[in-house]
Amino acid sequence: MPTTLRTLLADRELRLRLVGAPTDPAVADQPIAGVHSSDQMDPAPWTALQLVQQRGQDPPHRT
Repeated sequence: MPTTLRTLLADRELRLRLVGAPTDPAVADQPIAGVHSSDQMDPAPWTALQLVQQRGQDPPHRT
């Protein structure tokens, strides 16, 4: 059985939350093709219909 966004969100041990709701609710039932992590505040410009995991904090600023 392929993993979907809905199955990941239903797993309470993962402590995931959906930040941007898809325009089509059926998207949550499509198989996940790949997952990428990012430290960017807004990784949207570099993604296209992908699941992105963020750490939940800003990266340290360099001086």
